[in-house]
Amino acid sequence: KIERRLDGSGRRQNLRLPGLSGAKMILLHDLPDSLLLTIASFLTTHVDLVRLEAVSRQIRRLIIDANNDLWKQVCQRDWESKPRYRLTPSREEWLQRHIATSLSDSELSPQTSKFWKHCYSWARQDLKRCRIKPQELSELGWYFNFTPVAGGRGRSTLMRAVFEAGTPGTGMLRVRGMPSFSFNLAFVGALDQEVNVGIPDRNNAQLEESFRSQHPDMRQALIVADFPFHLIDRTESGEWLITNQFVTFVSCDEQGLYTDRGFQEEESDSDEDEEGDGGPLFES
Repeated sequence: KIERRLDGSGRRQNLRLPGLSGAKMILLHDLPDSLLLTIASFLTTHVDLVRLEAVSRQIRRLIIDANNDLWKQVCQRDWESKPRYRLTPSREEWLQRHIATSLSDSELSPQTSKFWKHCYSWARQDLKRCRIKPQELSELGWYFNFTPVAGGRGRSTLMRAVFEAGTPGTGMLRVRGMPSFSFNLAFVGALDQEVNVGIPDRNNAQLEESFRSQHPDMRQALIVADFPFHLIDRTESGEWLITNQFVTFVSCDEQGLYTDRGFQEEESDSDEDEEGDGGPLFES
């Protein structure tokens, strides 16, 4: 066991091996890089890793600039319960393409810890996003069900849904066995009435936060034909949730993730979705 001590500056770190009478106090910096990396590998949260980085420039360079998988391990642990972000080969390729715009050429390799730290920061920001992008409606996989009050019977009425894009934020909703319905994204106010306001760039988190503070009563909604508004929210796992009193849409790359609102309350090995082609919808 290693005990850490901070001096008055709060920056330098000494290590003492408890139980060894007269043991020499050693500086954290005196440890070989291999041992420091071993110690860092036992840190289980991004907060712990950031705190270790803050000890000194030397340790920060060791953790961030070296080719190691410390931050990738944090991503793997934190994203395992979030299928939209869970690391798969295709997800790693997607991250390398999209995170590359904010990094220099020397940092693009997934072997660098700095790359994965940027990925982790991006995911934390993306999970806070409460407004769906128009292209996400058509690019993501969706499941649909009625609520129990509208006749939903769990997995036996669970179906896949497809949002076919038209102009940005509009298109056609298609669910097997039902007619197609037009849809559009909008904002609704406190009285559930559509509000026409200037909407900032959905890719600019700062502008979006400012917009939300100026319009606290407004929520993004999906309008499908003449049905009641469907409010847009997110689940704890980061999936998108679109609901009104009668129906539920959930973005999902596999079944079995969302169970509220009677969405798939019947659990049985023999149950299959009505499409007859179960399994992952999309990995990204």
